[in-house]
This record gives sequence, structure tokens and C-alpha cells, in this order.
Amino acid sequence: METVTNLSVRLTELPKRVEARLDMAFVDNALGDLALRKNVEVKDSDYVQIATDLYPVGEIDAVATGSFRGSVTVSCVRCLADVTLKPQEKVNATFVPMSNVPKDEFEEGEDIDPSEADVFGHDGENLDLTAMVREMTVLSVPFAPLCSEDCKGICASCGHNKNETTCTCEPAIDPRLAALKEIKL
Repeated sequence: METVTNLSVRLTELPKRVEARLDMAFVDNALGDLALRKNVEVKDSDYVQIATDLYPVGEIDAVATGSFRGSVTVSCVRCLADVTLKPQEKVNATFVPMSNVPKDEFEEGEDIDPSEADVFGHDGENLDLTAMVREMTVLSVPFAPLCSEDCKGICASCGHNKNETTCTCEPAIDPRLAALKEIKL
């Protein structure tokens, strides 16, 4: 499968199968501008891949069904070690004219209609799959990725990775509570 940069398909070409591999530049672009993803360190081996069938629905809508997978390297939020994620998801999306795309303005606690969950817009002539693949890439990275559930993190005093070595640093005592250490029971 070749690496591509253009994920645009003309509506008049539907039905059509699209298979594309997007390299680390796409992954970096998709994840790099999100404030909550600043711990992502993109590697040369990072990629996302999509294989989807596009079908027309009526005269102006289209659906995409298929699969999404990839390899994305991130940093563990506790110890900063590299963690390679291997996302695999099903693709189920609907493409409608931009004027028919549901607004993303939901009230807190409001239920979202599942039919509006994966709806993307098109310009009337072309389906651009980039937004769909970008969203799937972003959602494939957990908010706080861990190398393992029992990760011990790094020592706040000396900076050693506690998963690899033990350190002899004393736990820091909050100065506001230091007087309690003097109490004899």
C-alpha cells in the first residue's frame, strides 16, 4: 500500500474502495497541535492506514465503511518511556453536504444522537477523508497513556525511572506538615 497525501475522492467516482497509508508527518500534524497531546513524540515508524469502501446514498450523501489501523508512539505520562499504540477500529461514517452537517454545540449532559456521531461534510463534488482519518487518529491516543498500569513513574528528586532502578531518595515532606513529624505518640 502506498503512502498518500491526498484523501479526496470525487462523488461521481462512487462506489469506490480507498486504501491509503499516511506516514509520520500526517500523525504528527494530527496530534501535534492538540494541547492535551503535547507528550506525543512521533517516530519515523508511525503511520495510520485506512481501507474503506465509499458508497453513494441518494444523490448527495455517501457512507464509508471499512477499517482503520496504525502504529503511534507516545510517551508514558508517568515515566516518559516510549509506548507504541496499535489502534484498530472499524470505520462507519456518513458524508453530507456541509450545510447539513450537525452543529457541535451540545449542552452538558445532553445525549448525542448516534446518527450524528460520525458525520462529515463534503463540498458537493469531493469527499475529503482527511478530517475523518484525523479524528480517528486523535481518538486512538488515550488522554493519559501509560507504559503499564503499574508504572511507578520517575523520582521527583533525582529523576530516575523507578521502573528501571530504585533510588534512595527520601520522599519529600510538605513543609506545612513538617511539624507533625516531631510529634511523639
